Amino acid sequence: MIFDWGIEYGYTKDNPAAKVKPARRPKSLPDANRPWTDAEREIVLDSLPSHMVLPIARMMFYALDPQDAQALPRSAVTQAGLDTRRTKTGQPIYLPLFEPISDAMTRAPKHDALTLCANSRGLPWTYNGFSTVWFKLKSTWEADGLIQPWLTLKGLRHTVATILAEMGKDHGTIALVLGHKTEAMAKHYSRRANMSARATSAVADFEAELNKRKTEVVKLGV
Repeated sequence: MIFDWGIEYGYTKDNPAAKVKPARRPKSLPDANRPWTDAEREIVLDSLPSHMVLPIARMMFYALDPQDAQALPRSAVTQAGLDTRRTKTGQPIYLPLFEPISDAMTRAPKHDALTLCANSRGLPWTYNGFSTVWFKLKSTWEADGLIQPWLTLKGLRHTVATILAEMGKDHGTIALVLGHKTEAMAKHYSRRANMSARATSAVADFEAELNKRKTEVVKLGV
């Protein structure tokens, strides 16, 4: 980025960093930001301290980025629903208010912060503060065997996209809900659902083929 800025303002003629290949992610690592299971979502919601329910619910049901969920102003949510923009892309997000979000808003402690969500002291969350509390809680649940490893808050965006794809929603609709500018990112976020559906169909066809072959063998008296 610095070299590109230098090219734009005439300080340099090329960008040597552009020729450096990015480091490859080890294949042994699990998928980054994997979708949460249904059980994990329920366990986490039931186990959260009251002041963390609302920000997590906004990530879980509105697919907001962690930073956006924590910094959301009070004015962004009304009885009609969510009206905001995704910070990363600037894309507008309009989503109706529905039961899980309404319940989370009811459970949230009262506070005087300008943001919709606040920490245990009634102050706006900082990204580092929220991450620290989340990591401690997640470590405890993982040690107790309540959740599986590699659970991330960003994974909730993948979770929403996966569920929508499994429901048969097209990539344009998924991009609209997640605040993506292109359908390509929606495809990326929902790829697990597409793979699962195709694999399930293939295995079902394979099973039918095996049964067909078994029947043919019996008919031949082999």
